[in-house]
Amino acid sequence: MSEISVVTVARDRTEHLLCSAELVAQSSIHREHLILDFGSTPEIDRHLLPADPRIRLIRCNWPGEWWLTHAYNLAFALSDGDWILKLDADALIPPGFLAQLASMQTPGRAQFLCDRLTVQDWKLPSSLFRTNGLFFVSRAALRAVRGFNPYVQGWGWDELDLYSRLFLKGFSAARLPQSSVNSLEHSDEQRQPGALSGISATRLKHATNQKNMLVAQQAYLQGLEWPDLGDYAAAFARDGQPPVIRSVPLLSEADLQKLARRCATTLYQPGPSRRLLWRLKALAGKGPWAAANARCFLEAAGINLELVTDQK
Repeated sequence: MSEISVVTVARDRTEHLLCSAELVAQSSIHREHLILDFGSTPEIDRHLLPADPRIRLIRCNWPGEWWLTHAYNLAFALSDGDWILKLDADALIPPGFLAQLASMQTPGRAQFLCDRLTVQDWKLPSSLFRTNGLFFVSRAALRAVRGFNPYVQGWGWDELDLYSRLFLKGFSAARLPQSSVNSLEHSDEQRQPGALSGISATRLKHATNQKNMLVAQQAYLQGLEWPDLGDYAAAFARDGQPPVIRSVPLLSEADLQKLARRCATTLYQPGPSRRLLWRLKALAGKGPWAAANARCFLEAAGINLELVTDQK
């Protein structure tokens, strides 16, 4: 049986992590539970975690905002197992779950397991999938696609982009066991902080998802590459930080204009009269649908464009 690394990244949700880590520690199957503290304040105290010698708590003094894709790539790079279970800090796995995964590691079987295998799956409510945010993948497959796309920032599209690239590389997939995996509750405000005044965090979350979908599509079409997992490990050994991600002009001005229209609609949910007003204002170069205002509107809405556009 191949060795399994359970990999968790945490930032300022220590109470969730303690519950999750306690359940992982009850398993005898895995090689390690690597926990990356990605800039928590205060930092995570090892003495609060289970007294399981397989827990490897690593601290990265990340000074910036939460960046899931970048943080998890670093954690994947620092783990040791031939297989990786990506487990968020708020995920609660039942007894025997890791044993189920281990039993599926037979020659010729799937090289990654996830909860949503088809386009139709992604159209269904996330509440139907008990393993949302959790996947099981061979290290070889993850290395081949360079892990997560770090240009996908903020909420949404990180997993779908990763699964798509694994499929396109020819790696076979299977559905994760759905047995009694649960998640600790937390609000959209915790997931997507910094919402505009008068705009719900839920709407901002979906607007960010629209941006990430476009970024992922353009990254694939343009053949964009980013540091591989070896680069992540080397950068951390040298600097105590993940590698620097260079800015590239993935999104054109035309892309920004389309994105601004979509995001304005998502954020404000205008009725027919307001849509008409926006169209008329756009003809005069004003309002959220005006081409000249696209970048300013998106940045004011909290949509991070720093890495994916020419900075003007």
